[in-house]
Amino acid sequence: MTTWLWMVLAALSGMDLLDWDGTGIAKPLWAFALPSVLGLIGLVAALVIRQVGWAIVSPVWGLALVPLLIFVVTIISGP
Repeated sequence: MTTWLWMVLAALSGMDLLDWDGTGIAKPLWAFALPSVLGLIGLVAALVIRQVGWAIVSPVWGLALVPLLIFVVTIISGP
């Protein structure tokens, strides 16, 4: 359950990177690392409860989230 929480927080922090208002204001650099850090925290949480599968999925989700969002936004809005 705690691993899911960190994965959801990583997804929410990734969604926060999107420019929903169209203002063009740049996000701070640390915000791009936040989904990865949350994925790594999920890794530790999964290892504590000895869930090896979730320990693999959580950091992969955190690390892949930002490139995935960039790809989806490019596909939807165009280059």
